[in-house]
Amino acid sequence: MKKKRIVQLQIASLLLLLTACGDAIPEMSEQQTEMFTEYAAGSVLDATGASSSRLVDTSVPFEPEKMSKYEKEKLGISDEEYPMIPPKEGEDAEDASETAEDGEESGEGEKEKPAKEEPAMSAQEVLGTEGFSYEVTGFSVVDKYPEDAQDFMLSVDATAGNKLLIANIKVTNTTTVDSVLDFVARKDLHFRFLINGDQSVDTMLTLLPNDLSVIKESIGAGSSYDAVLIAQMPEGEAAAVSELFVEVRSDAGKALLK
Repeated sequence: MKKKRIVQLQIASLLLLLTACGDAIPEMSEQQTEMFTEYAAGSVLDATGASSSRLVDTSVPFEPEKMSKYEKEKLGISDEEYPMIPPKEGEDAEDASETAEDGEESGEGEKEKPAKEEPAMSAQEVLGTEGFSYEVTGFSVVDKYPEDAQDFMLSVDATAGNKLLIANIKVTNTTTVDSVLDFVARKDLHFRFLINGDQSVDTMLTLLPNDLSVIKESIGAGSSYDAVLIAQMPEGEAAAVSELFVEVRSDAGKALLK
């Protein structure tokens, strides 16, 4: 508004000079008229600035389809008459690529690289028993194990509100000679069940002769032995078990029995 006022004063001053204190604007020659017009136009442009000018630079191709809505409004062009041309195929991908490169240079958007996982160990390596293989052949949920145990036999009973989760482990002697599997003195061994991919429970330590965690058994060459691992858990959780793996840990590392 301040610039506009200055322009008005400049034009008024010029008119005053031209009238020479008279009542009417005197007749001007063609040259004087041209000078006055040029001066007035220049004053207006100086005051309003290039951003609001409606003059078009003819050295640049006139392509309204590539202008933004704001640019069209400045030039009085209808956005409906000259709709914006959609970007060509591949332009978005290039923009995204440039943005990604800028992010890398500025350090933005960088993600931590996942830690390198240690190579998985075999059950034989963790248990220190080369010549034996281990396989989880199934599981069951019971109140008592063995279910058909007589009064004089060793057995394990679930406490009130709980169930026993039994994993059956097939141990095979893969050598050509009879071998003894002995974990009685192994205090570094720890077993636990991995359940449904999101739950775990430690196994119990029992006096059962076929409890894998305390086993001491001679197994013939090429023969197998059926051992078990036992855990206790709430009845409702035990009923929901659909998948079970056994994780074993020792001073050597850890492995998964499947």
